[in-house]
Amino acid sequence: MYTNNIVLRANNLSKTFATNDIKIKALNNITININKGEFIAIMGPSGCGKSTLLNILGLLDDLSSGEVYIMGKQCNLLNDKQKTLLRKSNIGFVFQNFNLIEELTVYENIELPLIYLKLPVQHRQIRVQNILEKLKIAHKQNQYPTQLSGGMQQKVAIGRAIVTNPKIILADEPTGNLDSESGNQVMRILSELNSTGTTVLIATHSLKDAEYSNRIINMLDGRITSQNYGKEYYKGYVGEKNSES
Repeated sequence: MYTNNIVLRANNLSKTFATNDIKIKALNNITININKGEFIAIMGPSGCGKSTLLNILGLLDDLSSGEVYIMGKQCNLLNDKQKTLLRKSNIGFVFQNFNLIEELTVYENIELPLIYLKLPVQHRQIRVQNILEKLKIAHKQNQYPTQLSGGMQQKVAIGRAIVTNPKIILADEPTGNLDSESGNQVMRILSELNSTGTTVLIATHSLKDAEYSNRIINMLDGRITSQNYGKEYYKGYVGEKNSES
C-alpha cells in the first residue's frame, strides 16, 4: 500500500537480459520500499545487480516483470513520454563516468535539464547560478569538462542532477573514479542534500561511502540478501571482514 512517505517502491521486480540465446537474470524478485528523506546505500560485488536496480528505479531501463512505483504512480503502466516526464520531475542522476557533454561549458551542462523542462531563460540563470555557488564551482562555469579534474567534473554532474530540485537522487558509484579527497567532497555534498530532505540512493562498493547512509541494502546474484540500519552495522561488517583476512 502506498503512503505519502514512500517515494520509491519495487514489488517482485525482475530483470532478464537475453543475448545469443542466453538468458541472464540480473534481478530476481526484488521487493523494497524507499521512504522520503532516506539515504540508502546498495552494496554488493560487481555483477550483483546494483546498477540494474538503480536504472530501473530511475526509469532508465525497463523491467521484465513486477512493478515499480514513483510517488505512488505505477511506472510500468506508463508510456515512454509519461515516464520521461515523471523522471524529469522527480529524479536526478549522478553517474560514475560523469556523462557530461564535452562540447558544453560547465554552466551549459548544468543548465541543460532546465532547457528540457522549457524554463524561461531568467529562471534558468537564477537556478544555475545558485547551484554554481552552492557547489563552489562558479569560477569554473566557462570551462569545459576536459579542462576539469575528475572531482570537479563530478561536482558539475551533481549540479546537473540537482538543478531541477528533484525529490530523489540516484547515484551509481559516484566516487568510483575519484581520488580519496574528491570522493569525500562528493559524499559530503550528497549528505548535505539528504539533510535538506532529498532522498538519496547510491550504488557503491565503498564501505566508507556507505557510512553516510542510514540503511544498507546488500545484494548478491540479483537478490537482496539483507538490509541493515544504523551505525552498529558498520562495526559488525568491519569485524567480519577482519576475521576473514
